[in-house]
Amino acid sequence: MRDIADADERRVQALVEQDDAMWRERALNAEEALKAPTPAHSQR
Repeated sequence: MRDIADADERRVQALVEQDDAMWRERALNAEEALKAPTPAHSQR
């Protein structure tokens, strides 16, 4: 029974790490988007 609990714990940890990586990637993408010139600024 302990093996099942250990496997569940590893699965949860893997999901948490995957979720953290997704949010880090989203934050980096948002930072890059803020740096990009917008069409309104390009026309000035």
